[in-house]
Amino acid sequence: MAIPSNLPEISLSTPEDAYSDFKDFVSQFDPIELLSQLVLTCLFTQKEFLGEATDERRWARLIEFTSGYLVSLPKPQNPRQKFDGSRIEEFESLVKRYFDSFMGTFLTAPTASQERPSSDALLRSAQIYSLWVRGDAYPHQFFAYAQELYGQHDAWFVSHLGFTIADAIAIIHSVTAELNRRVNASADHARETAPLAAEEYLEEAVSRQISRRELETRIAIQMHYGAAVTLLRFSLDDLIAISGLTAEVCEAFLRRMSQPFGYRNPGFPDTFVDATKAPWDYNTVEERPFIAHGGYCWFFTNPMVASVLFQTFYFDLMADKAYRPTFEKSRGDFVELKVREYMLRIFPQHMVLSNPCYPNGEEFSDVAVLHDGKILIFQCKAKGLTRDARVGADFGQLRSDMQAAIRSAFDQAVRARVYIRSTDRPSLRMDGLTLNIDGEMITDIYLINVTMMPLLSFVSRFENIEEALGLFPEKEYPFSIGLGDLDIVTQILGTPHCP
Repeated sequence: MAIPSNLPEISLSTPEDAYSDFKDFVSQFDPIELLSQLVLTCLFTQKEFLGEATDERRWARLIEFTSGYLVSLPKPQNPRQKFDGSRIEEFESLVKRYFDSFMGTFLTAPTASQERPSSDALLRSAQIYSLWVRGDAYPHQFFAYAQELYGQHDAWFVSHLGFTIADAIAIIHSVTAELNRRVNASADHARETAPLAAEEYLEEAVSRQISRRELETRIAIQMHYGAAVTLLRFSLDDLIAISGLTAEVCEAFLRRMSQPFGYRNPGFPDTFVDATKAPWDYNTVEERPFIAHGGYCWFFTNPMVASVLFQTFYFDLMADKAYRPTFEKSRGDFVELKVREYMLRIFPQHMVLSNPCYPNGEEFSDVAVLHDGKILIFQCKAKGLTRDARVGADFGQLRSDMQAAIRSAFDQAVRARVYIRSTDRPSLRMDGLTLNIDGEMITDIYLINVTMMPLLSFVSRFENIEEALGLFPEKEYPFSIGLGDLDIVTQILGTPHCP
C-alpha cells in the first residue's frame, strides 16, 4: 500500500534529544531578555476574545514552561548572544519540537487492548490533557472565587503573609492594567517617532533599496521591541504607585509572590532534570509568578495568574495545622453556598433547600431542589485532583482522588434517592421546619456531584474508564460538574423551563 503524500509531518525526535537542543539554545541568552521579547511579541498581539485554540493560548503554555525552566537556574552572568525578534522563530521551532516529541510517543504507544493495562491508558489520557490544557475556570471566576473563599480568612492572611486576598487581586489587576498601558503607549510613541528618526537613515536606505515606509516600520519595531525589558519590569515603588497600597503591603506581596533565579521549592528539588517529565514538573511560577532580579520584578505568565491566585494560597493555609480545620470547613461551605446561589438563578427560593436533613436529623444532601415532580440532589466536594493525579503520574492517587471527590458523594446521593423512593410520604427537615413530600408526585430524581474544580475529562466518560477505575460496579454514574461550569450553565438557562 502506498503511503499518502499529504500526511502531516510528525517530529521523530526523542524527548531527550529535543530537550537537549532546547536547553542549549536558551542558555545562550539573558533569560529576562528572552522572556521579555517572547511576552511582548506573542502575548500582547490580540484584542479579540481568545478561544482555547488560539495561537496566544499556545504561546502562553510555552512561555509558562520556559519561564519555569529558566528561573530554576542561576542567572548567567555573561550571555553569549542577544535575543531579539529574529530568534523567535528558531526558539519556537525548538520548543515545539520538544512538546511534539511527546505526542509521537503517545501515538506510537501500545493500546490498552494490546500490551498496556487500562490504568496506563487512563494515566496517558491525563498526561495528554495536562500537557496543553490550562484553565479550570475563566479568569473572572477565579478572581471572584479567590475573593469569596480567602476573604473569610483576612485576619490569617494579614498575620501570616502581610496582605489580604483583596490586596493581592488589586496588585495583579493594577500590574495587568499598567502593562497594557505601557505597551500601547510604547507602540504609539514608536509609530509617531519613527518618521522623524528615519530622516537620519534615508540615504543609506535608498542605497540599499529600502522604501521609506519599510524604513519607518523597521525603526518603530526596534524602538518598541528593543525596550521590552524595561517595559515589562516593575520596582517596588512602581507597585506602590499603581496599586495605591502601602509599601508594607507591597513588600509583603513580593516576598510571597516573587522568586529569584535559582529558586526551587524544597518539595520539588529535581524539577526540569528529566527530559521525559519536565513539561509536567512542578513549575514555581504557579507558586510565585513574579521573577525578581536587581531590584526589579517581571511578570511573564499573565494568562495564568488568575488560577495561580486561586490555587497557591491553599497550600499556605493547609500548612498551618492549627488553622487547617477552619479553612477546610470554609472550603466545603463555599462550594455549597455557590451551588445554592446558582440554583436560585433558575428556581424560586422556596424550591431550593440548603442542607436538608432526614427526619432523624442526619444530612440528606448539601443542596436539594424540588420542582415540578422532580428532585435534584446535589452533593458537593471541595476535593480536587492532587498534582500526581492531574499529570498522570500515579494511578493509585488518581483513583483515590476520584473516590473521595465523586464516589463518596454518589453514595450519599444514592442513599437520599433510596429514602425518597422508600415511602409514599418522605419528609425533610430544615431550619426547624418539616417538609412533607408526596412521594407519588415524584417522577424523576437526579443525582448531581459538584466539585470545586472540574476533574478533567474523566467525568464525561465514566463508562469508558470504569474498567480502569472500578468505582461504579453497578454501572450507574453521577452527573459530575465543576463549580465554574455550573456557573456558566445556570447563567445560560435562567429558568427551569428553558429548552
